[in-house]
Amino acid sequence: DIDIKLIDFEHTVQHTPAPESIRLAGWYRSLEVIEGKPFTVFDDYTSLVCLLMHCQNIKPFGNSWDTNLQLKRQFNNAPMAYFPEPKTEWIGRLYEEIKNQRTAGYDKSAIIEIFKNALEGVSPQSPISYTFTNGLFYID
Repeated sequence: DIDIKLIDFEHTVQHTPAPESIRLAGWYRSLEVIEGKPFTVFDDYTSLVCLLMHCQNIKPFGNSWDTNLQLKRQFNNAPMAYFPEPKTEWIGRLYEEIKNQRTAGYDKSAIIEIFKNALEGVSPQSPISYTFTNGLFYID
């Protein structure tokens, strides 16, 4: 058996000042980090939401760096508007939960609950099926 942890979002450390990088990873940075606020665990979760959106071809931040900040602000004000399909609503709920926890405090169980209820019949704790071919690891 192989035990894989793709990423662990609860073990971040705060960085002040926030990272200055504006490379491609900048597209996945939270609005708060772009605005120069300290980097927290919530920024890791926000990056996760951005990656999930990208995987579902939801790209609310556009392709121009000139409009990125404005579009992030628009998204932040009404995130659920970008998730009209039932199969992606949970990503919007995850973003809203993260946004709320920035002021209310970290509640891992609330985040886990969103993952547990994301898609009917799919458990985030179910085994990952995979193949190992020609020295490469593929997740099915």
